[in-house]
Amino acid sequence: MYGEESRNPKKIIPIAVICSVVGIGAFYVIVSWLAIVGTGPQNAIALAQDSATAGDIFFTPVHQHLGQWAVDLFKILLMTGSFACGMAFHNCAARYLYAIGRENVIPGMRRTIGATHPVHGSPHIAGFVQTAFATVVVLFFDITGRDPTPGSTV
Repeated sequence: MYGEESRNPKKIIPIAVICSVVGIGAFYVIVSWLAIVGTGPQNAIALAQDSATAGDIFFTPVHQHLGQWAVDLFKILLMTGSFACGMAFHNCAARYLYAIGRENVIPGMRRTIGATHPVHGSPHIAGFVQTAFATVVVLFFDITGRDPTPGSTV
């Protein structure tokens, strides 16, 4: 998806993918281990199985060892990380729409979602289409009162 924007995509993209998978995997293992060690194995299982207390598996040991300021910092990092994930998903969806338009998969879309911004070179129309679609989906679930993820606590 980003290959055409890099200098040497056949070399850079495989390295980036491997580094990302290994880095994220290592981070996941370390954080999971710290959560279990911080709360104790039996307590970690009990906390993780109850959706009302699942977040405590991370925040309780942080509070015990570092204090409330660290919990507040972790919550801010959790929110900004969630925002970053949302932006990454939006960018990915916009670039897929752009590729569909650019390759004229849907006839007549080359000049709309397949176009780039004349100054910045970004797929701005595809981004607006993605934003509009996401807004419609969110409004649908909000107006109808339906839960898109039944059983979740979010």
